[in-house]
Amino acid sequence: MHQELKAAVMGGDPLEVRRMVHTIEGSLGAMGSLDSISALMELGQAGRDLETSLFLPLFLKYEKAILSSNEMLKEIALSLD
Repeated sequence: MHQELKAAVMGGDPLEVRRMVHTIEGSLGAMGSLDSISALMELGQAGRDLETSLFLPLFLKYEKAILSSNEMLKEIALSLD
């Protein structure tokens, strides 16, 4: 899903960005950080507003939040071992 969202962002496709954001939001609601959900919602809003110039900066913000969330999850998993 991440790669499909990235392709939509790079292609400047507002409809596909909105579709992928909606798809990913459900997954993040269960396991994502608030930062990643917030960044994803901003990207979805840019898609609704047809603000394609915001796609890449908002995608990078989302990607950074996901990486941070993944690192946090790894630390939690290691502490449980």
